[in-house]
Amino acid sequence: MGEYTRCVDLFITPFFKSQKARSVTTADVAEFQTSLAHIPYQANRAMGVLSKMMSLAETWGIRDRRSNPCEDVKRFPERKRERFLSTDELKALGKALDDYERINTESFYAVAAFRLLVLTGCRLSEIQTLQWKFVHLAEAELRLPDSKTGAKTVHIGAAAVAALRAIPKSGDNPYVIAGKLADAHLTDLQRPWRKVRTAAGLDDVRIHDLRHTFASGGLTVGEGLPMIGKLLGHTQVQTTARYAHLASKPVKDAATKIADTLAAAMAQAPSPSEPATQHDPIAARDTDFAAAMATELAAYRRALRLIVEDPAINGGAATFRGTRLLVAPIADLMRGGATMAELQEDFPRLTPEMAEAALIFDRLDAA
Repeated sequence: MGEYTRCVDLFITPFFKSQKARSVTTADVAEFQTSLAHIPYQANRAMGVLSKMMSLAETWGIRDRRSNPCEDVKRFPERKRERFLSTDELKALGKALDDYERINTESFYAVAAFRLLVLTGCRLSEIQTLQWKFVHLAEAELRLPDSKTGAKTVHIGAAAVAALRAIPKSGDNPYVIAGKLADAHLTDLQRPWRKVRTAAGLDDVRIHDLRHTFASGGLTVGEGLPMIGKLLGHTQVQTTARYAHLASKPVKDAATKIADTLAAAMAQAPSPSEPATQHDPIAARDTDFAAAMATELAAYRRALRLIVEDPAINGGAATFRGTRLLVAPIADLMRGGATMAELQEDFPRLTPEMAEAALIFDRLDAA
């Protein structure tokens, strides 16, 4: 419900003010959506919340049945974007951070935030609002009382611990990324990030891509999706599946080892007089990893078979195949606590499989 409240407080209430629910028209909704055109992803989330509010108004007798003014307003098309830094790009980023910190002494905490984002895989808001009382260096943990997925413990590595130890406390300021005010965190990280990424030649890289980079780093060293998901704080393994394509090299390496072993066995089987080959724990681990990846990717693909992004339908916004039913509002409602029975009351064609696919698809964008 936190995301619902945020949408209402930040977007819906400021626009509609004291306007009565019964008087809201399709034109009003279209104007509301246009006012958020500069943030299309957030606009679609807010539209989902508004649509639910209008549906509830019908249920409670405030509006006429089947008069939801949101239904005829197409959502903005959304493009999934995945970007992570290569080894050379990470070197360029490191140098740019060092140079920026040396030239702009007031930027120390901004640079520290960017380093922590790379080294922990945390979301921007989690690092930006991190307080020292949540930092437990002896246990190498960040114990966050609240995050996008609720309270969670972030396990951090030695490099992240060292980076945190290098950050001086700013007087009595409780925040790790201290702002200019005595009791506030640094609020503007976008401006220094634009300067840093330009200096590093990474103009297309967003701050959130640092989180993607952490995930890709885990897959590169051979960690499975369940472990990456745990480190990133995902509540479902399917959410982490968006990073599966980044694991192609370790999967291919595992497949090569397995195929080579089988080919060798077919080419020359040991004779009865020859000792049996000893169990190879490394090969077994690679086999397990490849099998786990195959299972997770299969589940992910099954979900996506229910969803299509067709430019001819709703401007390319994700819809369920064979329908014009948008995926994003369903996911929003489910994250807000709506039950399957409540959803089917408003969307009779919705099935449990479609609802599960909506959550998976939506979380791939939000992860």
